[in-house]
Amino acid sequence: MSTEILKPEFGADQHPDENQLLLALERELSPEETAEIERHIGICWNCRARYHEIQSGILAFIEYREKLYLPALDSVPRDFRGFPFLLNNTATESRQTGLLDRVRNRIRGFLSSFSRIPIQVRWVSASAAIMIVALLWTQVINPGAISASELLVKAAQTQNPPVKDRKVRQKVRVKTAKSEIVREFEWATGSPIPQANWDVQADPENWTAPLTAEGFIQWHDSLSGAKDKVTKSGDHWTLETTAASGPIKDASIAIRDGDFHPTEQHIRFSDDRRLDLEEVSFEMERETSGSVASPPAARSVEAPVPSKSPETSAPPTINLDEAELELRYAIFKQHWDQDEDLQIARTDYAVVVSGTVSSAERARQMQAAIANLPGVRLSIGTPDAERATAARPAQQKSTARSTVPLLKDALDHAFASASARRDFVDDCVSASDDALSHAWALKKLAERYSDADRLVLESESQVKLDEMLRGHLQQLASVNTRLNGVLDLLPSSRLARAEIPAGWRSGVLALFDLVQKQDSLVAALVVGTQANSQTVAVVSDQFRSAHEAILRLAGELKPPETTVK
Repeated sequence: MSTEILKPEFGADQHPDENQLLLALERELSPEETAEIERHIGICWNCRARYHEIQSGILAFIEYREKLYLPALDSVPRDFRGFPFLLNNTATESRQTGLLDRVRNRIRGFLSSFSRIPIQVRWVSASAAIMIVALLWTQVINPGAISASELLVKAAQTQNPPVKDRKVRQKVRVKTAKSEIVREFEWATGSPIPQANWDVQADPENWTAPLTAEGFIQWHDSLSGAKDKVTKSGDHWTLETTAASGPIKDASIAIRDGDFHPTEQHIRFSDDRRLDLEEVSFEMERETSGSVASPPAARSVEAPVPSKSPETSAPPTINLDEAELELRYAIFKQHWDQDEDLQIARTDYAVVVSGTVSSAERARQMQAAIANLPGVRLSIGTPDAERATAARPAQQKSTARSTVPLLKDALDHAFASASARRDFVDDCVSASDDALSHAWALKKLAERYSDADRLVLESESQVKLDEMLRGHLQQLASVNTRLNGVLDLLPSSRLARAEIPAGWRSGVLALFDLVQKQDSLVAALVVGTQANSQTVAVVSDQFRSAHEAILRLAGELKPPETTVK
């Protein structure tokens, strides 16, 4: 084999595959590479079992070949030197024979030669063929089923092996309809995981249990009349359990086939609220030595949280609520909440800002402005060359036209030159995009800071929060007036005033929906992305109503009053 083609690098799951184990077994790797795989085998039970299976298979094949197959073969004929002549004659005859006859002759010849083999060898050969077919069917074509209990027990043993000298650290992304956060959990192996039990009465927004098969088992065993469904897709098993009654309606857990390690968990409550858990990293370390297990394959989107140690095990002294507000305020002052797609999440130790920014220069600017904020960690990436040269969304809208704009005739009449028309369309699309960016920023702030969250902040932080809210409202109203030119092109119609909801947060959510709707209407009117083959009159009425409601809401919405502490 060529070791230049099959490099012995571990896969994304940090385990060698069968080819790498075979190369190590056959000593076709360098001594350093062989030693690396052997070190991994010494600490990984799964890979050690696969390694011994390959070795046992080779030994069984050699034993069968030497003791049964070769002795059963006829001796070499004395006139074997005439074999080329006989081969040419056979080839000539096969060309003159039809396909069906050739198949029939091959089968007859096989049966004839098979009948000359001793009866013991025939039975061994037939048994070997049956075993090969059975293995092919059960392991490749139709892998055997596994029970829910067996799957969960194996997964629990993987996460919590029966040894006393290991410490496990797990980071899990917890998603709900309202929030997304990365939490870190820690437990010692060899005893029950203290946090594993699901607190089914708790609010999903404050979920505190790690992603473990042990927790799934405890919930599963507490049910009566539950229905289990075990399926396999690709390299993962999935167990779906539906409860007959109780606070949790159903739950599922995804487990890797190779090492039975849980990677995802999804829970649906009786009121249809959902909770999704996805493992970000999983580390198992000896309490007296280094790491013995590397993180599994997972999307890397958050900054790594420092591992707990005797020096850092004490609760953090930084107020993460204040740190998060300072982070959001810094992003607001630099207008990055409009120009960049950033995500802010909380861990037990820090506020993490992640995402892919528009350029390497922007990444350096953010590093200088944000990285030194107390309690804040930066985990951002830059786009590749192709993405870096791509147009902004506004430009993509103005060039990727799928149909004729609804206002084509009005645009042709209003603008004498193609360049003037193009400038008008680009400005409309850019204004609509800017309005949508401010609406997104408002929506995120309104969803993040309820009245209770607001009261937790210091008075100065509440003032900064008000500044962000008012700033986005004012800028939204300003950029929205740039779309007044579209009104001049619309056919006359009677304005239907939209109903304005009561309450600050309800008003922000309604404003966001209106801006989203206006954005799609602008595209249909001036760009040409018609969604449902609507007429000019219908789309014009909808645009007038949404445009007027946005201006009214942006002017009337008032953030809650600042509480002096």
